[in-house]
Amino acid sequence: MRAMRTEGALRELREDIAQMLRLLQLRQDAIVGLDGDQKIQFLNQGAENIFGYPAAALIGRPVSALLSSGPLPIRMAQSGEQAVAVWAGGEDKPFRRLVGLRETGQEFPVDASISSFLYGGKQTLVVIFRDATEQVETERRLRYLAEHDPLTQLPNRAVFLDRLCTGINRARRHGWHMALLYIDLDEFKPVNDSLGHAAGDDALRVAAARLALAVRDTDTVARFGGDEFTAILEDVRSPNDAMEVAVKMRALLAAPFVAAGKHLRLTASVGISLCPQHGTEASELLSYAEQAMYTAKGRGGTKIYAAETSRPATLGAGRGATCGGRRGPDTQTGSSGC
Repeated sequence: MRAMRTEGALRELREDIAQMLRLLQLRQDAIVGLDGDQKIQFLNQGAENIFGYPAAALIGRPVSALLSSGPLPIRMAQSGEQAVAVWAGGEDKPFRRLVGLRETGQEFPVDASISSFLYGGKQTLVVIFRDATEQVETERRLRYLAEHDPLTQLPNRAVFLDRLCTGINRARRHGWHMALLYIDLDEFKPVNDSLGHAAGDDALRVAAARLALAVRDTDTVARFGGDEFTAILEDVRSPNDAMEVAVKMRALLAAPFVAAGKHLRLTASVGISLCPQHGTEASELLSYAEQAMYTAKGRGGTKIYAAETSRPATLGAGRGATCGGRRGPDTQTGSSGC
Protein backbone atom coordinates (compact mmCIF):
# COMPACT_ATOMS: atom_id res chain seq x y z
CA MET A 1 0.00 0.00 0.00
CA ARG A 2 2.85 2.38 0.92
CA ALA A 3 4.57 1.64 -2.43
CA MET A 4 1.38 2.53 -4.29
CA ARG A 5 1.05 5.81 -2.38
CA THR A 6 4.71 6.63 -3.07
CA GLU A 7 4.34 5.87 -6.75
CA GLY A 8 1.21 8.02 -6.91
CA ALA A 9 3.00 10.93 -5.19
CA LEU A 10 5.93 10.68 -7.60
CA ARG A 11 3.56 10.62 -10.57
CA GLU A 12 1.80 13.75 -9.27
CA LEU A 13 5.16 15.43 -8.72
CA ARG A 14 6.26 14.62 -12.28
CA GLU A 15 2.98 15.97 -13.62
CA ASP A 16 3.38 19.15 -11.54
CA ILE A 17 6.93 19.63 -12.86
CA ALA A 18 5.78 19.02 -16.45
CA GLN A 19 2.97 21.54 -16.01
CA MET A 20 5.40 24.08 -14.52
CA LEU A 21 7.78 23.61 -17.46
CA ARG A 22 4.91 24.10 -19.91
CA LEU A 23 4.01 27.34 -18.14
CA LEU A 24 7.63 28.46 -18.19
CA GLN A 25 7.73 27.99 -21.96
CA LEU A 26 4.86 30.45 -22.30
CA ARG A 27 6.79 33.25 -20.61
CA GLN A 28 8.48 35.77 -22.92
CA ASP A 29 11.07 36.50 -20.25
CA ALA A 30 14.14 34.29 -20.10
CA ILE A 31 13.89 31.78 -17.26
CA VAL A 32 17.09 29.94 -16.42
CA GLY A 33 17.58 27.29 -13.73
CA LEU A 34 21.02 26.95 -12.13
CA ASP A 35 22.71 24.62 -9.70
CA GLY A 36 24.72 25.82 -6.72
CA ASP A 37 27.75 26.43 -8.98
CA GLN A 38 25.68 28.69 -11.26
CA LYS A 39 25.70 26.13 -14.07
CA ILE A 40 22.65 26.06 -16.30
CA GLN A 41 20.29 23.12 -15.72
CA PHE A 42 17.26 24.23 -17.73
CA LEU A 43 15.95 27.22 -19.67
CA ASN A 44 12.77 28.16 -21.45
CA GLN A 45 12.05 29.27 -25.00
CA GLY A 46 12.17 32.88 -23.88
CA ALA A 47 15.83 32.44 -22.91
CA GLU A 48 16.60 30.96 -26.33
CA ASN A 49 14.86 33.90 -28.01
CA ILE A 50 16.51 36.62 -25.92
CA PHE A 51 20.05 35.27 -25.89
CA GLY A 52 20.00 33.54 -29.28
CA TYR A 53 21.34 30.17 -28.10
CA PRO A 54 19.61 26.80 -28.55
CA ALA A 55 18.97 25.15 -25.20
CA ALA A 56 21.32 22.25 -25.97
CA ALA A 57 24.24 24.67 -26.34
CA LEU A 58 23.77 26.06 -22.82
CA ILE A 59 22.92 23.12 -20.57
CA GLY A 60 25.83 22.53 -18.20
CA ARG A 61 27.56 25.82 -19.02
CA PRO A 62 28.03 28.57 -16.40
CA VAL A 63 25.45 31.35 -16.49
CA SER A 64 28.32 33.78 -17.07
CA ALA A 65 28.15 32.62 -20.72
CA LEU A 66 25.02 34.78 -20.93
CA LEU A 67 26.49 37.78 -19.11
CA SER A 68 29.19 40.17 -20.20
CA SER A 69 29.26 41.37 -16.60
CA GLY A 70 30.46 37.96 -15.30
CA PRO A 71 28.89 35.56 -12.75
CA LEU A 72 25.72 36.55 -10.95
CA PRO A 73 26.59 38.86 -8.04
CA ILE A 74 24.65 36.93 -5.42
CA ARG A 75 25.15 35.67 -1.90
CA MET A 76 23.27 33.24 0.30
CA ALA A 77 21.37 34.73 3.24
CA GLN A 78 19.51 32.96 6.03
CA SER A 79 15.74 33.31 6.01
CA GLY A 80 14.35 31.40 8.96
CA GLU A 81 15.68 27.87 8.66
CA GLN A 82 16.41 28.13 4.94
CA ALA A 83 19.23 29.79 3.01
CA VAL A 84 18.01 31.96 0.13
CA ALA A 85 19.85 33.71 -2.69
CA VAL A 86 19.94 37.53 -2.57
CA TRP A 87 21.79 40.14 -4.57
CA ALA A 88 25.20 41.03 -3.21
CA GLY A 89 25.97 44.65 -2.45
CA GLY A 90 23.14 45.36 -0.05
CA GLU A 91 20.57 46.46 -2.64
CA ASP A 92 17.10 45.41 -1.54
CA LYS A 93 15.58 45.43 -5.01
CA PRO A 94 13.81 42.59 -6.84
CA PHE A 95 15.69 43.28 -10.09
CA ARG A 96 19.37 43.99 -10.75
CA ARG A 97 20.48 45.67 -14.00
CA LEU A 98 23.17 43.53 -15.67
CA VAL A 99 24.85 43.37 -19.08
CA GLY A 100 23.66 40.42 -21.14
CA LEU A 101 25.57 38.78 -23.98
CA ARG A 102 23.84 37.38 -27.04
CA GLU A 103 25.18 34.45 -29.02
CA THR A 104 26.32 36.97 -31.66
CA GLY A 105 28.54 38.71 -29.07
CA GLN A 106 26.24 41.73 -28.83
CA GLU A 107 25.95 43.23 -25.36
CA PHE A 108 22.56 44.46 -24.15
CA PRO A 109 20.98 45.50 -20.82
CA VAL A 110 18.98 42.94 -18.87
CA ASP A 111 17.05 43.14 -15.62
CA ALA A 112 17.49 39.97 -13.57
CA SER A 113 15.59 38.64 -10.56
CA ILE A 114 16.58 35.57 -8.55
CA SER A 115 14.90 33.00 -6.35
CA SER A 116 16.21 29.82 -4.76
CA PHE A 117 14.88 26.59 -3.29
CA LEU A 118 16.04 23.16 -2.24
CA TYR A 119 15.30 20.38 -4.72
CA GLY A 120 16.48 16.87 -4.00
CA GLY A 121 18.56 18.22 -1.13
CA LYS A 122 20.47 20.58 -3.46
CA GLN A 123 20.30 24.33 -3.80
CA THR A 124 18.63 25.41 -7.05
CA LEU A 125 18.53 28.95 -8.39
CA VAL A 126 15.97 30.32 -10.82
CA VAL A 127 16.86 33.52 -12.67
CA ILE A 128 14.40 35.56 -14.69
CA PHE A 129 16.07 37.79 -17.28
CA ARG A 130 14.14 40.58 -18.95
CA ASP A 131 15.52 42.38 -22.00
CA ALA A 132 15.78 46.02 -20.86
CA THR A 133 16.86 47.49 -24.21
CA GLU A 134 13.62 49.37 -24.84
CA GLN A 135 13.43 50.57 -21.24
CA VAL A 136 17.01 51.85 -21.31
CA GLU A 137 16.35 53.65 -24.60
CA THR A 138 13.17 55.21 -23.17
CA GLU A 139 15.07 56.34 -20.07
CA ARG A 140 17.83 57.77 -22.25
CA ARG A 141 15.33 59.64 -24.42
CA LEU A 142 13.46 61.05 -21.41
CA ARG A 143 16.74 62.14 -19.85
CA TYR A 144 17.76 63.79 -23.13
CA LEU A 145 14.44 65.65 -23.35
CA ALA A 146 14.79 66.81 -19.74
CA GLU A 147 18.31 68.13 -20.37
CA HIS A 148 18.05 69.66 -23.85
CA ASP A 149 16.18 72.50 -25.49
CA PRO A 150 13.62 70.89 -27.84
CA LEU A 151 14.11 73.47 -30.60
CA THR A 152 17.89 73.72 -30.86
CA GLN A 153 18.89 70.41 -29.21
CA LEU A 154 21.46 72.32 -27.15
CA PRO A 155 21.76 71.76 -23.40
CA ASN A 156 19.05 73.74 -21.63
CA ARG A 157 19.36 76.34 -18.89
CA ALA A 158 19.28 73.80 -16.03
CA VAL A 159 22.09 71.72 -17.54
CA PHE A 160 24.08 74.87 -18.28
CA LEU A 161 23.87 76.02 -14.65
CA ASP A 162 24.92 72.56 -13.44
CA ARG A 163 27.91 72.53 -15.79
CA LEU A 164 28.80 76.09 -14.82
CA CYS A 165 29.00 75.04 -11.18
CA THR A 166 31.02 71.98 -12.12
CA GLY A 167 33.36 74.12 -14.21
CA ILE A 168 33.84 76.61 -11.38
CA ASN A 169 34.72 73.83 -8.96
CA ARG A 170 37.11 72.28 -11.46
CA ALA A 171 38.79 75.63 -12.12
CA ARG A 172 39.26 76.17 -8.39
CA ARG A 173 40.60 72.67 -7.85
CA HIS A 174 43.08 72.75 -10.76
CA GLY A 175 43.98 76.42 -10.51
CA TRP A 176 43.01 77.20 -14.07
CA HIS A 177 40.85 79.94 -15.63
CA MET A 178 37.36 79.59 -17.08
CA ALA A 179 35.39 81.96 -19.30
CA LEU A 180 31.65 82.51 -19.59
CA LEU A 181 30.22 83.99 -22.80
CA TYR A 182 26.75 85.53 -22.86
CA ILE A 183 25.49 85.76 -26.45
CA ASP A 184 22.40 87.68 -27.54
CA LEU A 185 21.29 87.72 -31.18
CA ASP A 186 20.92 91.26 -32.53
CA GLU A 187 17.68 92.36 -34.19
CA PHE A 188 16.09 88.96 -33.81
CA LYS A 189 12.58 90.23 -33.05
CA PRO A 190 12.12 91.76 -36.53
CA VAL A 191 12.83 88.33 -38.06
CA ASN A 192 9.96 86.84 -36.05
CA ASP A 193 7.67 89.80 -36.71
CA SER A 194 8.28 90.08 -40.47
CA LEU A 195 8.87 86.46 -41.51
CA GLY A 196 6.93 84.55 -38.87
CA HIS A 197 7.84 82.25 -36.00
CA ALA A 198 8.81 79.37 -38.29
CA ALA A 199 11.56 81.51 -39.79
CA GLY A 200 12.55 82.63 -36.30
CA ASP A 201 12.82 78.99 -35.22
CA ASP A 202 14.99 78.25 -38.26
CA ALA A 203 17.25 81.16 -37.34
CA LEU A 204 17.61 79.89 -33.76
CA ARG A 205 18.50 76.40 -34.98
CA VAL A 206 21.10 77.82 -37.37
CA ALA A 207 22.56 80.00 -34.61
CA ALA A 208 22.75 77.07 -32.19
CA ALA A 209 24.55 74.82 -34.68
CA ARG A 210 27.06 77.52 -35.63
CA LEU A 211 27.81 78.54 -32.04
CA ALA A 212 28.49 74.90 -31.16
CA LEU A 213 31.03 74.71 -34.01
CA ALA A 214 33.07 77.49 -32.42
CA VAL A 215 33.98 75.62 -29.22
CA ARG A 216 35.84 72.49 -28.20
CA ASP A 217 34.16 69.22 -27.27
CA THR A 218 35.02 69.92 -23.62
CA ASP A 219 33.18 73.27 -23.68
CA THR A 220 29.43 73.83 -23.43
CA VAL A 221 27.09 75.94 -25.54
CA ALA A 222 23.54 76.17 -24.19
CA ARG A 223 20.32 77.94 -25.03
CA PHE A 224 19.70 80.18 -22.05
CA GLY A 225 16.30 81.42 -23.17
CA GLY A 226 14.65 83.22 -26.09
CA ASP A 227 17.40 84.42 -28.43
CA GLU A 228 20.09 84.23 -25.72
CA PHE A 229 22.83 81.62 -25.60
CA THR A 230 25.66 80.96 -23.19
CA ALA A 231 29.02 79.22 -23.53
CA ILE A 232 31.36 77.82 -20.90
CA LEU A 233 35.03 77.69 -21.92
CA GLU A 234 37.11 75.65 -19.49
CA ASP A 235 40.87 75.91 -18.96
CA VAL A 236 41.45 79.10 -20.92
CA ARG A 237 45.01 80.44 -20.85
CA SER A 238 44.13 84.14 -21.04
CA PRO A 239 41.21 86.51 -21.69
CA ASN A 240 42.36 86.60 -25.31
CA ASP A 241 41.35 82.91 -25.68
CA ALA A 242 37.76 83.79 -24.83
CA MET A 243 37.86 86.80 -27.12
CA GLU A 244 39.08 84.63 -30.01
CA VAL A 245 36.19 82.20 -29.51
CA ALA A 246 33.70 85.09 -29.47
CA VAL A 247 35.17 86.47 -32.71
CA LYS A 248 34.90 83.01 -34.27
CA MET A 249 31.25 82.76 -33.16
CA ARG A 250 30.38 86.08 -34.78
CA ALA A 251 32.13 85.09 -38.00
CA LEU A 252 30.20 81.81 -38.17
CA LEU A 253 26.90 83.55 -37.43
CA ALA A 254 27.49 86.08 -40.20
CA ALA A 255 27.40 83.50 -43.02
CA PRO A 256 24.09 83.90 -44.95
CA PHE A 257 21.35 81.30 -44.81
CA VAL A 258 17.82 81.00 -46.19
CA ALA A 259 14.67 81.10 -44.05
CA ALA A 260 11.14 81.62 -45.38
CA GLY A 261 12.64 82.19 -48.83
CA LYS A 262 14.78 85.09 -47.62
CA HIS A 263 18.57 85.33 -47.34
CA LEU A 264 19.39 86.22 -43.75
CA ARG A 265 22.50 86.98 -41.74
CA LEU A 266 22.83 86.81 -37.99
CA THR A 267 24.81 89.13 -35.75
CA ALA A 268 25.26 88.96 -32.00
CA SER A 269 26.42 90.94 -29.00
CA VAL A 270 28.72 88.97 -26.70
CA GLY A 271 29.61 89.62 -23.08
CA ILE A 272 32.52 87.82 -21.40
CA SER A 273 33.30 87.15 -17.75
CA LEU A 274 36.20 85.19 -16.31
CA CYS A 275 36.67 82.91 -13.34
CA PRO A 276 38.25 83.71 -10.90
CA GLN A 277 38.78 87.34 -11.98
CA HIS A 278 35.06 88.14 -11.72
CA GLY A 279 34.27 85.69 -8.93
CA THR A 280 33.78 82.03 -8.22
CA GLU A 281 29.99 81.99 -7.97
CA ALA A 282 27.65 81.22 -10.85
CA SER A 283 25.52 84.28 -10.07
CA GLU A 284 28.58 86.56 -10.17
CA LEU A 285 29.87 85.26 -13.48
CA LEU A 286 26.43 85.43 -15.07
CA SER A 287 25.84 88.98 -13.84
CA TYR A 288 29.23 90.16 -15.12
CA ALA A 289 28.75 88.46 -18.51
CA GLU A 290 25.18 89.72 -18.89
CA GLN A 291 26.17 93.27 -18.00
CA ALA A 292 29.04 93.08 -20.51
CA MET A 293 26.60 91.88 -23.18
CA TYR A 294 24.26 94.83 -22.48
CA THR A 295 27.23 97.17 -22.65
CA ALA A 296 28.05 95.73 -26.08
CA LYS A 297 24.43 96.25 -27.17
CA GLY A 298 24.43 99.78 -25.80
CA ARG A 299 27.40 100.57 -28.02
CA GLY A 300 25.43 99.72 -31.13
CA GLY A 301 25.32 95.94 -30.99
CA THR A 302 27.36 93.42 -32.95
CA LYS A 303 30.12 93.92 -30.39
CA ILE A 304 32.16 91.79 -28.01
CA TYR A 305 32.78 93.22 -24.57
CA ALA A 306 34.82 91.75 -21.70
CA ALA A 307 33.47 92.65 -18.29
CA GLU A 308 35.11 95.21 -16.02
CA THR A 309 35.87 94.13 -12.48
CA SER A 310 33.59 96.68 -10.83
CA ARG A 311 30.67 94.69 -9.44
CA PRO A 312 27.49 94.99 -11.57
CA ALA A 313 23.96 94.84 -10.25
CA THR A 314 22.62 91.30 -10.21
CA LEU A 315 20.55 91.02 -13.39
CA GLY A 316 17.97 88.43 -14.37
CA ALA A 317 20.49 85.84 -15.53
CA GLY A 318 22.38 85.81 -12.26
CA ARG A 319 19.46 85.63 -9.85
CA GLY A 320 19.16 82.29 -8.10
CA ALA A 321 22.24 80.85 -9.82
CA THR A 322 24.30 79.54 -6.91
CA CYS A 323 26.50 76.52 -6.39
CA GLY A 324 28.60 77.41 -3.33
CA GLY A 325 32.24 78.40 -3.26
CA ARG A 326 34.13 81.55 -2.36
CA ARG A 327 34.76 84.75 -4.25
CA GLY A 328 38.06 84.79 -6.08
CA PRO A 329 40.50 87.68 -6.33
CA ASP A 330 39.57 90.58 -8.60
CA THR A 331 42.19 91.26 -11.24
CA GLN A 332 41.91 93.86 -13.97
CA THR A 333 40.73 92.39 -17.26
CA GLY A 334 40.02 95.55 -19.17
CA SER A 335 37.44 95.73 -21.95
CA SER A 336 37.40 95.89 -25.68
CA GLY A 337 34.87 96.23 -28.43
CA CYS A 338 35.23 94.81 -31.88
